[in-house]
Amino acid sequence: MSGELRSFERSLRQAVGALDKQIPSGQKPADENELLAVIELAAIAHGEWVRIHPYANGNGRVARIWANWVAIRYGLPPFIRIKPRPAGLLYQQAAHESMDRPPSHRGDHTTTKLFLDLLVNGP
Repeated sequence: MSGELRSFERSLRQAVGALDKQIPSGQKPADENELLAVIELAAIAHGEWVRIHPYANGNGRVARIWANWVAIRYGLPPFIRIKPRPAGLLYQQAAHESMDRPPSHRGDHTTTKLFLDLLVNGP
């Protein structure tokens, strides 16, 4: 599991570094493509943390913190409620899809649409 966490950190640093070239930290996305890039990175960070699942308890809360960290870094408000988890079946299904599944051991981080909805309409 420590290898997965190192890989998560390395991948997130690389993704943030690449996005920082388009959107400097603290600036808001300038257009829809930049907004989608931020939301997608938030969804991937969230999903990867859920997939790795390093703790016995609290992984969902930490995943939501990661997603909000990405949002705040790029000038968006924190849009995912930490506790209690966002209501509704869509969030539960998205989190479930992020879980590790053999044989690929890669989650399906399809929370981008859900995260856009939470950003626009609130938690």
